[in-house]
Amino acid sequence: GKGRETGVVPADCLVLAGGALADESSLTGEAVPQTKVAVRSNTGDHLSMRGKHRASTLFAGTNLLRAGLGLSTAPQQQEDLPDYPPGTVLCKVLRTGWHSTRGEIVRMLQGG
Repeated sequence: GKGRETGVVPADCLVLAGGALADESSLTGEAVPQTKVAVRSNTGDHLSMRGKHRASTLFAGTNLLRAGLGLSTAPQQQEDLPDYPPGTVLCKVLRTGWHSTRGEIVRMLQGG
């Protein structure tokens, strides 16, 4: 899907093209915004949202401070992309609702 330049990330997403600066303090308490970059497409690794691929994962409930296709996508990849509005990040939605990282935290706090 297409991301917005700013706002709350609606689902756990894997960044496919572009990059972002995300405030994850609502999940981690960490005050320093985290840079998110496009995942390398030539790896055959299993997805590890909280491990190896954390820098390519936007988490539900976090705040998107800045985003755009030019933030981490290589120039040759940018040429292959259609014209999207500024602030666009192309992502694959991984988990939504109660299954997202934010949903897990809410369930844990509710004792479920």
